[in-house]
Amino acid sequence: MDPKQFVELQLAQGKNITDITQSLTASGWTTDQVNGVLTSLSAAPPPPPSSLSSDTQRPTASANALKLSFFDGLMHILSYISLYVVVTTILISINILVNIFLPPLGLTNGYSATASYYAASKATMYTYLISSIIVTLPLFVGFFIYTNKLTTQNPALLDSKARKFFSSTILVFIFIYVLILFIQIITSMLEGNITQNYLAKVIPALILVLPIFAYYGGELKKHVQFSTKIRLAFLFLILVYAFSCMLLLFTQVDAPLVRAGKTRDKLRVSAVQSLSYAIRDYYRINHAFPATLESIAANSVPYGTQNANVNLDPLTNKPYEYHVSDSANYTICVNFEQDEVETARSSLVQQMKQGTTVDFKKGNVCVPFEVKN
Repeated sequence: MDPKQFVELQLAQGKNITDITQSLTASGWTTDQVNGVLTSLSAAPPPPPSSLSSDTQRPTASANALKLSFFDGLMHILSYISLYVVVTTILISINILVNIFLPPLGLTNGYSATASYYAASKATMYTYLISSIIVTLPLFVGFFIYTNKLTTQNPALLDSKARKFFSSTILVFIFIYVLILFIQIITSMLEGNITQNYLAKVIPALILVLPIFAYYGGELKKHVQFSTKIRLAFLFLILVYAFSCMLLLFTQVDAPLVRAGKTRDKLRVSAVQSLSYAIRDYYRINHAFPATLESIAANSVPYGTQNANVNLDPLTNKPYEYHVSDSANYTICVNFEQDEVETARSSLVQQMKQGTTVDFKKGNVCVPFEVKN
């Protein structure tokens, strides 16, 4: 760092001229060189801190205000991007959770009309939101701490064009969101549609976005630098919202092992369907059942699976049980991992031998089939 930058940094941190001069001379610079740098900068001590407890005055940057390095600029960009993703995820989560725990009038399945597009894959949506928070929240916290430490050590960076641009971008997004939100509030009031469900979505959203707007809007003001307490309070607000949404979403999804078991059960159902089609075609051509499932597994690929080993259980990798009862009947046995009856299992009922019933529960289940000439 050259003497000029060093002097600017020390002045920004509140050091006096005497201390700065001693530091430079101790590093090998002559008194004339130091005085030349101070003269060129027209150096003056920074103004005293404000008595306000919420924020403090930051030193006025010189005409040659320090610029963000490439790395520091990248950290700022990633901080704002991660904040945008985290806040967007939280707002979406609030909307979903309110519909779950406080459904709109006339709706009992926990979905609003505007969110019906993901109703068929709600578990996947919940998991995606949880994953988004798990990935982006630590990133935002790390970037936020780093960039705030940087600006605390060098307040002149708060006046850098790059940081002001990023802060302004966040403010524009939040302003548009809040503007739309208030338009919706007024519209709902005029139509008489202010319900508990609606208020439960709007109030938490405003409590989140308004402090964000105030925080980054305050950073754009000259001579204002937020105290460490204010910054920690802002970070705490984001953390509380993120963890609350994540924990509530966890109550709506199965544990990873349960999800894995259900996924394998669906594969088993698909395999039984594919094998039954292949056995039917084999029977019509050869007028007899195949001796083993292995002999027709490859022929089952066109019937809904891309796995030539469709006759193998996805967990144990062992062949499904296959028994020929007589000249027209056979059974395929699979070992289900979960008790929950999936919609996919019910589709097997349409292919089963008529007049038979099967209890699709956890454990070994044998499905009877009949081939008619």
